[in-house]
Amino acid sequence: MKHRIQRWYAFAIFLLRELLRSDMDAGLSQWKARTIITASESFFALAAIDEVSIAADWRVFSTGAFVFCGVVVSTVFYWANGQAEERLLPRFERDFRKLSRAQRIAGTVVVLLLVVASGLAALASGKATHNAIIGAR
Repeated sequence: MKHRIQRWYAFAIFLLRELLRSDMDAGLSQWKARTIITASESFFALAAIDEVSIAADWRVFSTGAFVFCGVVVSTVFYWANGQAEERLLPRFERDFRKLSRAQRIAGTVVVLLLVVASGLAALASGKATHNAIIGAR
């Protein structure tokens, strides 16, 4: 199970790098892919924290503390993603290059849908928080 999760994560990074790679990239596709994955993970984590706090009818963080928590969570995720990329991608990249074009396109669509879903989760969580704050007044 652990091996499968690592493989899926490495596949997502591989696909994002390939999608973001261009002729004038100057090696930035790795940084861009890691930033997108980190933002998605952070959005999901903070949305989950926020939704749990609303469901439990208590605020975990004030606005300033929530922003600080977001920065800390994003920094930790960015560092962890960098470590995972260095360890996992070289191990699986050769296998990923052997996949058909259709499999790569399907994988890219799934990864992009997950990125969009994380943004939508963050927006929905923000709206729910706003409504909870307004309703409490």
